[in-house]
Amino acid sequence: MVLAILSITTVVSMPYLVKSIRGNRLRVAGATIVKAGRYAHTMALLNTREMKLILNLDSALVRVEPRYGATPDAQPVSGSPRLQITRQLDAVRIDSVEREHRLRESAGEVSIIYRSNGRCTPYEVRLVDEFDNAMVINVDALSTAEARRETP
Repeated sequence: MVLAILSITTVVSMPYLVKSIRGNRLRVAGATIVKAGRYAHTMALLNTREMKLILNLDSALVRVEPRYGATPDAQPVSGSPRLQITRQLDAVRIDSVEREHRLRESAGEVSIIYRSNGRCTPYEVRLVDEFDNAMVINVDALSTAEARRETP
């Protein structure tokens, strides 16, 4: 009798468990993007230097690093603190990044600059998991993030 009850309970709850695991990867990826933006914002304020949030749309890699200069080949100043972080999104791709509600990119690397006053260019990141569930993260000029799920 006990085995029958356990079997029925397992069969009934399994779809909910699988759905929860599927949605968890998208939630974690969204939280990673939001936290990386907050880290860039905080480090820009604390160190009074510009920071870059770099989103690689081809490899789903999220990176935050100091902005060393106006040219792409500018190098770090010796003795400067190590402020870089890198995170790889698991089973979720960065579908697109839109800056200032006009420039949408869906390939390559996109850099968002966080100024030393903590402000950034408003942007929107669309994430898609392996089951085509989507999440959109909107970040305003004051670095306030808002995430919402898109229904398929």
